[in-house]
Amino acid sequence: MTEVFNRYTKGEEETVLSRLPAPDRALVERFIKERSALGTPLSQGRVKKIIFSLATIRALSPVPFGQLSEDSVIEILHALKKKGWKDNTVRDVIAVMKLFLTELVKKGKAPALTMAFIDGIKIPPPPREKVRAEDLLSQDEIDAVIKAASPRDRAIISLMTDGALRPIEAATLRCDQIEFTNGTMYVVVDAKTKKERRIPCPVAMYYVQAWIDAAPYPIGPRDLLFRSSRFDPETGEYPSLMDDALRWCIRQAAKKAGVQRYTHPYQFRHGAITRWMDAGLSTAKVSVLSHGGPSRMVEAVYWSPDQQQIADEVMQKVHGRGPAEKVKANPTTRVCTVCGKIYPLSIQYCGTCGPLTQEAAGDLASLEALIANLSPAELVRLLIKKDPALASEVLAKK
Repeated sequence: MTEVFNRYTKGEEETVLSRLPAPDRALVERFIKERSALGTPLSQGRVKKIIFSLATIRALSPVPFGQLSEDSVIEILHALKKKGWKDNTVRDVIAVMKLFLTELVKKGKAPALTMAFIDGIKIPPPPREKVRAEDLLSQDEIDAVIKAASPRDRAIISLMTDGALRPIEAATLRCDQIEFTNGTMYVVVDAKTKKERRIPCPVAMYYVQAWIDAAPYPIGPRDLLFRSSRFDPETGEYPSLMDDALRWCIRQAAKKAGVQRYTHPYQFRHGAITRWMDAGLSTAKVSVLSHGGPSRMVEAVYWSPDQQQIADEVMQKVHGRGPAEKVKANPTTRVCTVCGKIYPLSIQYCGTCGPLTQEAAGDLASLEALIANLSPAELVRLLIKKDPALASEVLAKK
């Protein structure tokens, strides 16, 4: 196996590959090596996804890769969709399978398949599930996770929180991708989209500088900032930080901090993008910061608008009132809810329907309770004392 392939497949991936039949393993290794050498170099996470996807396809296939037919591919697709996996996972596996089968057909390694059939395999569209505001971590929760993490992981989490970096971008960051200037720190990344993004990270600056000073290994200009915490005596160095290891470390920090709402590292990125939007940055500018250029993902997926914040902004910008202002009602009349007749505020009773307020209704109930034990003369005296206007109405009716 080549040095390039070995570098990408240490760990679980190597074990998965070793379980494949030799001819199938050779095809997978060749596919990865060619894609890395002839196209854009594959990230560690991408290689891992390819290996596990193709291992899944082989497990579902009734025949070796070289003997695949249209019927067997259809069988694999049906079995894959019955797995009950998340839509994103199924989509990723089908996408990898289509690329792999394309290469097999082009090289004549799968003679029973045709390009026309491969082109007909539809990759499901990516789901556009909205990130909800309640799924984002609060600043107190983020601070608690950072405090509970190791110095290395504090720097990584703060980069995802401050600069909306993806986990793989933070884990593979090199020293020459950061720039300390004007009292802050700028990070330059281009993972996934291959579009360069220059992001100010003034808060993460302190955690990154602290890690550079405390790292157990020297960090040169082209060196990775973050490596595994376990020294490898065979190579004499600290290995690259694996994506799974990073996610495990963050989960442990969240557990230690008692932050139960933490579910995955992308919560830090989602929160950063949402904060930029809430701060008033335009969608175009946020797209440049988060994706390197125009992206529909910002509003379609990442931005979780705060309904109360929007309502407060309408009050401030449209109605000219601050969001905290409370407008108190100041009515000048009172309306009978039964007949609709309008009275001055000084009137507590509708002459036709009865009391107009809760207070008047209470008074009337108290009076009714006394009537049974009062003589007419005593009743009139009480009414005169309590409400002369009502007493006059009673006497007029008599």
